[in-house]
Amino acid sequence: MNRSLTAVSFWYKYVFTLILMISGVAFAQAQQTIRGRITDSTSSQGLPGINVTVRGTTRGTVTDANGNFSISANRGDVLQVSAVNYNTQQITVGDNAIVSLALSPRSAQLNEVVVIGYGTRQRKDVTGAISQVGSKEIEKSTAVTPELALQGRAAGVFVQSGGGDPQARATVRIRGVNTFGNAEPLYVIDGVPIYEGGSGVTSGATGDIRSPINIFSMINPNDIESISVLKDASAAAIYGVRASNGVILITTKRGKAGRARVEVSTSFGVQNITKTFKTLNTQQYYDLVREAYAANPNANTTFEAAYGPRYDASNSLYAGNNPTYNWQNELLNKNANMQDHSVRISGGSEATTYYVSAGYTKQESPLKGNDLSRYSLATNVDARVSKVLSTGLTIRLVQENALVNTGADLPTMASTIPFQPIYDPNDPTGLAPASSGSFVPNPDYDPTKLDPGAPFNFAPGDPKLIWGQQTRFNVFGFQKYTDNKYDLMRALGNAYVQIEPIPGLRLRGSLGGDWYMNLRRSFTDLTQQWRFSQTPGNPFANQNGQAKGSYGERRGTTYTVNKELTLNFNRTFFNDHNIDVILGATDQYGRWNVSDLSGRVNYVDLQLRGIGNQPPYTQGFAGILQEDALLGYVGRISYKYRDKYYLDLSYRRDESSRLAPGYKQDDFPSVAAAWRVSSEKFFPQTRFINDLKLRGGWGRLGNINSAGFYKFLSGVSLSADYPLGSGAGNGVGNQTQAA
Repeated sequence: MNRSLTAVSFWYKYVFTLILMISGVAFAQAQQTIRGRITDSTSSQGLPGINVTVRGTTRGTVTDANGNFSISANRGDVLQVSAVNYNTQQITVGDNAIVSLALSPRSAQLNEVVVIGYGTRQRKDVTGAISQVGSKEIEKSTAVTPELALQGRAAGVFVQSGGGDPQARATVRIRGVNTFGNAEPLYVIDGVPIYEGGSGVTSGATGDIRSPINIFSMINPNDIESISVLKDASAAAIYGVRASNGVILITTKRGKAGRARVEVSTSFGVQNITKTFKTLNTQQYYDLVREAYAANPNANTTFEAAYGPRYDASNSLYAGNNPTYNWQNELLNKNANMQDHSVRISGGSEATTYYVSAGYTKQESPLKGNDLSRYSLATNVDARVSKVLSTGLTIRLVQENALVNTGADLPTMASTIPFQPIYDPNDPTGLAPASSGSFVPNPDYDPTKLDPGAPFNFAPGDPKLIWGQQTRFNVFGFQKYTDNKYDLMRALGNAYVQIEPIPGLRLRGSLGGDWYMNLRRSFTDLTQQWRFSQTPGNPFANQNGQAKGSYGERRGTTYTVNKELTLNFNRTFFNDHNIDVILGATDQYGRWNVSDLSGRVNYVDLQLRGIGNQPPYTQGFAGILQEDALLGYVGRISYKYRDKYYLDLSYRRDESSRLAPGYKQDDFPSVAAAWRVSSEKFFPQTRFINDLKLRGGWGRLGNINSAGFYKFLSGVSLSADYPLGSGAGNGVGNQTQAA
């Protein structure tokens, strides 16, 4: 019995030892050293600091500066590869001891290319305050102008629509109002800084010549690839003396290599004003007027005498029983049409790419009298002539027709007395006039004089306000007998030549231009328009009695030429250190020419309107209103280490023709630094933080647009009078014209 137990025990120990030995050999044979490299799927660069662990164990390692790693693992083990900014991936260990894996970024936005001043950069590498809106977001907007696509989509950017008027200028403010005077940001389209005559002025003679038309309504938003907003001083300082209100960079779409791609987009819509002011009806209005008079009566006159027969219940002209007329609703253009259509074709080969776009836009205002139509054509081509030489050309042509004939707004209509009618079937025009009057010959009219006077004047006691002192103008009569149209054309282009003698070193020269013509044609029917005014003027003034209307053409032409030469060097050293240097010089010249001609015309028909040489009834002027020259030198050096530490230094020196001698130049430096905390090894892996970066910056900006033209020179008036002596009892004395 004992021998049997001893034998069994021996064989048990022998078999157990044999199993352990076989298992050890198998284990030794199965476990191996796995070597590999982890790269970025978008750039193919090796990724340092990536965690590689054997799932279910404590074994792990970290990739080196080139993305290489080595780890011991058994056949069938699962290697888990993870990083803060990348999606976690797994590899099952097989017979191959060498593996490679490309990680995709956890957030595509971090690798999105952002347009900055004089270049581009990945979003994760940006050190300044920059917001960018891409084409997908822009396409969601139904606005006809690109600025409105920024509404609610760019932090720190305030965009206020000009209203329902399709050509109204939007108000754009970046981080609030930064300066007195011109608070408009600088717009740069495909590298060409936009120059507009009268920029920032909305009132006075200059604002009137500039016109209410938004020049950015002439850019088809469907052609825009991205809009970048440079918000802080460190980001915008590279634009120097024009950047104090921020910079908006508009980049249009370009062709991509591949088969021809055709895109068609079309949209229809309507817009309405859903809310109007609450107003009194006729009876409530009369009760209020009587109550107001009773609270402060005039001891010398009665209510009826003070307000006239329309307020006297005993008079046949009494209007207190009239119906209530809703002037607000009549001004509304219900279901105002909006439509936009565009066709885009792009494609090309590895050597040459192209992009062609054509668009048509029509939009009506929700108030009667205004509309806008736009025809646009854009094309660009990029060609790689050789390994070192590439070139490209961009051309954008736009024609816009606008009717600006809405003569009132809802608050004005709400203040119209409710009993004043809008239409009158007994009037030849079909509309209810606001004024009446007759005319008598002017005995002092002398056509032989330089100032002949009016051939006819209002008869004594005329003109009269038909509905009493509170009569308001009939805006619909103004719209019918006034014609205010704008014809606008624009040509914007840019051409470049780039030489890259060695990888990473690029010399680029570009020539850009912008030509913009704004023609206003305005006509007033003198025979009818005065009858609908609450302050009617003599329609026979400044004419010989034969004119039927007043016609004028005002043309503003703005053109700018922008020349740039830049040298860019970008190179990564020792896998960890990246340096990006840009040096450049820019030269921009702009001019605003204006011509204005107006006079009386003898025909109402549109085809027969023309201004002849009829002194003194013809007036006009022409000349240069603004002229600008700006010379700038720019430089920037950017350094980053392992996508963790960043430093940007920029400098610009500008010289402007607007400023006085000795003060024409100024310097605009900036510095910015950033630290990507989430790339550090100690940063914990979290699902709710995919990127954490601390940044700070400082910069110096200027605002040349607030400086008037040639204000450093003393103005001269050629119409001044200088009194000499007392002159025969005349207190003014003898006046002599002087300067």
